Amino acid sequence: MNSVKRPAPWQRVLWVYLLILWGCTAGEWAFAAYCKHVLHRRYPLDTVLLTPAARFSDWVNFLPRTSHFGETGFLTRADWGFLFPYPLPSVLPYVLIQQLGPHPMRNYLVATILIFLICAALLSVYLARRYGWIAVLQLSVWSTVLVGYPGIWVIDRGNVEVFLWLLVCCGTYSFIRQRPYQAAACFAIAGSMKIYPAILLLLFLRRKQYRAMAFGVLVPSVFTLGTLAIAGPTIPQAMRDMKPAADTLRDAQIVALAPDGLRFDHSVFALCKQATATYSARALGWSTDRIGALRFDHSAKVYSIVAPIFFLLLYLVRIRTMPLLNQFLSLVFLALLLPFVSYDYTLVHLYVVFAVLLLALLEHTARPTQTKSVSALILLLAVIFSPLTALGQHMYAGQIKCCLLLISLGIAVSVPFPTQLFQDQEPALGVGSLVADPR
Repeated sequence: MNSVKRPAPWQRVLWVYLLILWGCTAGEWAFAAYCKHVLHRRYPLDTVLLTPAARFSDWVNFLPRTSHFGETGFLTRADWGFLFPYPLPSVLPYVLIQQLGPHPMRNYLVATILIFLICAALLSVYLARRYGWIAVLQLSVWSTVLVGYPGIWVIDRGNVEVFLWLLVCCGTYSFIRQRPYQAAACFAIAGSMKIYPAILLLLFLRRKQYRAMAFGVLVPSVFTLGTLAIAGPTIPQAMRDMKPAADTLRDAQIVALAPDGLRFDHSVFALCKQATATYSARALGWSTDRIGALRFDHSAKVYSIVAPIFFLLLYLVRIRTMPLLNQFLSLVFLALLLPFVSYDYTLVHLYVVFAVLLLALLEHTARPTQTKSVSALILLLAVIFSPLTALGQHMYAGQIKCCLLLISLGIAVSVPFPTQLFQDQEPALGVGSLVADPR
């Protein structure tokens, strides 16, 4: 009697992943369409994104100013539009894209889409060559890239996060392939643009690659000082000229409640702000206007002390002693959770986490506890990759994702995942190495 071949456990995990990702995503978009076309409701219920009036604003708002990079008054002239509030090396993607032609908005969209598609294609080809054409593997990769909410939000916002993500992708690949200086350069350049990717330099401590780590610390300094020198007129003056823009960003997004952006913010600090606003509304009976005027100046000062101490203790007590896969996962989760503001476009870095977990799952980890934990992380990512903004009326989507990231962090620091991928263990019988010979 012929028996029906059952799918491997990892295949069942990926089918559930696809069911959650597609189900949640389709449900969210359908709900927004129903609100818009049937109920005739307005923003925020008619879309899973920000208001259409703000589309691509992270890109177009700064184009007038970044086109004058290197000219006198780049940081100060009011007639060149919005002041540039971010670390100055993050101006480089604007400058490079503007050099590609006279249509920087179109060039940005083409570059962003190509980056996502090429990276997905490379992973897809590797999996096909390594394991053959397995439908669930290919569907998982392409569904994540084409349907995943973080990528859609990056494009909708016109944010330069896609270029940081590319650097983190290249850095992770180089680290896996035992190319420490290339990996350090990628993590460091990304860190010079938005600081938090530089946290991945701590991975080099486990391998005692101290020179590579020192190199990674040096690179952001060179990029930062170089861009400050170009902005001029002197490096000290350029640093002083950046302060008004940084203060404006702090006032508008950190110490203010910023309710419109709160549902897209998955940071722990945003969770604290949301908890305060909810308590003020429900327990104290405050009006919407009074809640909207809340300020978090003192809370921000306390958080600026507590968050680094929490990270340092967690790293020293737990993370640094764990296998490299655990360290990688934990550092990425912390990089997304601990900043004052962490909008949904930063979740694109979880695409790298998904790829790494997928490869780890395919190793057939020896202990059932490890396999179950990796599977749980993959399924949590399926929920995080969906919009969840049907809850936008109550602004809780970002805080739900924050809780899911905290659960993911808890798993990553609890269950060791030694893998061939990061050379933490010998190849298992019947399973070849997932990493090509670094030689």
